[in-house]
Amino acid sequence: MNRMFLLISIFGVTFTCMAQSNSLIYKTTNLESSSRFISLPDEGGFAAAYHWSYLMDHPPVNTGIWNNNYLEVSEGDTLYTNAVVVYDQNMIPTATILFNPFGVIDLHPLGDLKLITEISIGSTINWGGMTSLPPVQNYPSAILNQNGIFQYDASSQTASGLINFSAPTGYATTYNPFPGFFEKVYGNIARNFQSQNTSAIIGDSVLVSYFALNKDQELNDAISFSTFGGQANLVRTRLNLQTQELSSQQIGSASGSQIKFRVHSADDGGLYRTGLVRGNNTPVSVSGAEVPMTANDSLFHVYITKENEWGNTEWLTELYAYNNTRADTGQGDELRARSRFFTILETEDALFVSGDLNTKSNMEDTLVFRDCFGEMHFHHNGDTLYNETFGEYQTPLRSAMVYKLALTGDVEGRLQVMPSVDNGLVGGFPKKFGIFEINGKLAWCLHYSEADNMEMEFGYTGADGTSESAIIEIPEGRGIAIVWLDTDLFISDHWLIPYESPHDWDVIDINAILPYKGDTLLIQGSIGRAVTTTLDPFGNSEPFTTPANTANGFFAFYSAPQILANSEVNVEAKSLALYPNPAKGLLYVSNAQKDDGAFRIIDMSGRLLLEGNMDAGFPIDVSMLKPGMYIFSLASGKGHATEKFVVN
Repeated sequence: MNRMFLLISIFGVTFTCMAQSNSLIYKTTNLESSSRFISLPDEGGFAAAYHWSYLMDHPPVNTGIWNNNYLEVSEGDTLYTNAVVVYDQNMIPTATILFNPFGVIDLHPLGDLKLITEISIGSTINWGGMTSLPPVQNYPSAILNQNGIFQYDASSQTASGLINFSAPTGYATTYNPFPGFFEKVYGNIARNFQSQNTSAIIGDSVLVSYFALNKDQELNDAISFSTFGGQANLVRTRLNLQTQELSSQQIGSASGSQIKFRVHSADDGGLYRTGLVRGNNTPVSVSGAEVPMTANDSLFHVYITKENEWGNTEWLTELYAYNNTRADTGQGDELRARSRFFTILETEDALFVSGDLNTKSNMEDTLVFRDCFGEMHFHHNGDTLYNETFGEYQTPLRSAMVYKLALTGDVEGRLQVMPSVDNGLVGGFPKKFGIFEINGKLAWCLHYSEADNMEMEFGYTGADGTSESAIIEIPEGRGIAIVWLDTDLFISDHWLIPYESPHDWDVIDINAILPYKGDTLLIQGSIGRAVTTTLDPFGNSEPFTTPANTANGFFAFYSAPQILANSEVNVEAKSLALYPNPAKGLLYVSNAQKDDGAFRIIDMSGRLLLEGNMDAGFPIDVSMLKPGMYIFSLASGKGHATEKFVVN
């Protein structure tokens, strides 16, 4: 019996018969792009990173969820283009730091409303300095460079600089370790920057970071580094956040080059890291660990490693390796490849890693690919594509994948969208394929863009050699598929959020999927310019279109008892409709009769705020409620029903 099954859907999902079904409760958008959204420990609330366009007459930005909360983004002659906003548990903004320049790549919570903020502005840019409100005190460099890290205390509204790692001078071609390296790693030499996260917090007092070393560069304007033999190296730093003691080590060799993709803390006090290395005798850690290679190895090896806080390797696992068969000609039509990793997620007994690989090459070329189980594959796609820069080309392999590993580093299984030019993956522009853990389930976000095949084909491969497939049917056009998996990578359900966009680069991206008080699910992300969507995978909402001149952040709240609930739903429950929803003063209840019994209104923390007896046709005055989300409960001898509503 197959471990997966065929999933068929056009604009929604197939559900089991239950009285309460999943539904979109409330959504809001704001006129700024959002790149990160995280929950804070100890019920401290949430934090979001925003960015908006550099226009001196930029209007105030709205960071409110339930009602408007406008934020002035300029002071005198200074326009700020980034913000980190802290929200309380009720999603009310409580603190903000504004800063320049562009490029929040990650947020790390420390507790007590303290955040570590990472900035990356590109490997060839030297910004004029850190400008922020409140000011970042003691920033360790007069010039903000390739990577910057500061700590923000939302309680005291103070910020302090921690680390600055300088950018190499000159264009990327001047420090490409050998012709074609950056193209076969980043997909384009102009993309030579470390756009994925740099750091991990170990415990609550140690910050470990990895930085790309491509030429002569400096740490905190005090420690100078030069590459070994002109190869691409790494610099590892360890900063004690209490004592400010900083140590650093250079990793690499003169015979090979490497990069890092993603760094993530481990539950036991170590960290995980994904990276790529090419070239024999090239250590990838401070303890000298190397990816196994053959003599004169020419493959690009993509790996994940576990190490302790001092950088000593505990295990090292290759996820895949690749290169092409055609000799490089220097004519600009060599293999282009881009690997990215979006999530490293640790559960009680397993590790899940999500990423994607996009390649394109000359029509005469073949991609050599070795998978995580050591099997060799040769990919050549006969479909000819064309653009003005590359000319005629093919896409030998384009795939998104989730790996399941034991905590010892052994790969137990891999689920991927099958490699095909028509597999629904959108390539060419940054999009996220992250996974999120919710109540023991995994939500895998995949972009699709189909005109013909109208399906996404998945393939599962296990360490025991099992190989199975499954199909999700998708509508014509573009959208996001949220594929629900169990921890054995079994596909149990999927949600589809279609959208229309005038440009390939204006998309919907999801930053976070997380529970929000009870059986409510919060999805936060960004929407591009002039994008039309409903954000409703269940097909019950009217579409809306975002403004044509700016990207947007969004917050969408879903009633998701089938994802989050651990108990049976009362099958005798009566369906209710509350309107208007959102409400401002009066709330009406449809299908309510005079003998329908008593109602209760509670907040998302379970506090009773209002109760009374139903009176058919008469509204309930909710004008005394603060903006936010509430639960309406109706009980009678006929059964019990609940519904959520929003006050703004």
